[in-house]
Amino acid sequence: MRKPKNLTKTEKLFSVNLRQYREAASLSQEELSEKVGIQAQQLSRLERGVNSPKIDTLINLARALNLPIETLLGVKSKHTSSDTSINQVVKIIETATKQQERIIVKVAKAVIESFK
Repeated sequence: MRKPKNLTKTEKLFSVNLRQYREAASLSQEELSEKVGIQAQQLSRLERGVNSPKIDTLINLARALNLPIETLLGVKSKHTSSDTSINQVVKIIETATKQQERIIVKVAKAVIESFK
């Protein structure tokens, strides 16, 4: 078994958060690793802080756990008070057609401009 490397604060938070949110989602390491497309052994190493995730793995972990990446990393977003609203808008945009996406962006810009 490899020893964990000297971790940065963010790496420590990520390791702790990954396990915490996986368990909160009632997922085993095997179940989450399957959803993410990595080996369970790799997920175990991430949770123990032995390895750091690749960017695509980090994105897939956040998606599988239905979390913003910032939450998984334990860093504060400038949008913390409105994360729920932002997540709702993102979900809407993800299901929109390209034309609908362009309209949504135009409307959002117009609304923001109207408050300046």
